[in-house]
Amino acid sequence: MKFNSLFCATAIAATLLTTGCAHNINISPVAEAPKATAERVNKTVGMFISAEDRALEVVSPGGGGDKLSYLPYKDLEGPLFFTLSNVYSKVETLPGTDAATVTGKNVSLVFSPKLTTTSSSSSAFTWPPTDFSVTIKMKAIDNAGKVLWEEAVTGNGKAEFAEFKADFPLAARRASKDALEQLEKLVRAKEGVK
Repeated sequence: MKFNSLFCATAIAATLLTTGCAHNINISPVAEAPKATAERVNKTVGMFISAEDRALEVVSPGGGGDKLSYLPYKDLEGPLFFTLSNVYSKVETLPGTDAATVTGKNVSLVFSPKLTTTSSSSSAFTWPPTDFSVTIKMKAIDNAGKVLWEEAVTGNGKAEFAEFKADFPLAARRASKDALEQLEKLVRAKEGVK
């Protein structure tokens, strides 16, 4: 009887200690080099991510009452750059979207992404997410500072325990890959290339 009470008290204490913490993950898919066979638009474009966005930490729900912690802009900056490199002949990273910066880099367009994410888990016992979404709202600005278009794509990723036990952020990586693939299709459609 005493052993059962001690066991229950220990189990409760362990549960309290392991719930509510934030697990750091990286939501970036595996980086891929630009596709050599892809048709590219002969333009130099820029991409701008503010220092504030780059440092933004997001905390969202995981499983078992735990939370996830990640830096979406920092994690996806490289993959966004590679995605634009699949469409355009040259991509520059820009420190701003003002006319002087754009003119100085001699770019035709500036892309400025805004990222939002969601996460959840169907598991009460494991912390990695089983469902994740990444929304990329991309703004395209011409070299005169005029917004040409602004549209969003959302990627979704799912992963079950048997899959993510070797790669905890697998659902997040899948969501990011889906969103980036949709973004490339969107930008290609805007440029009229396949």
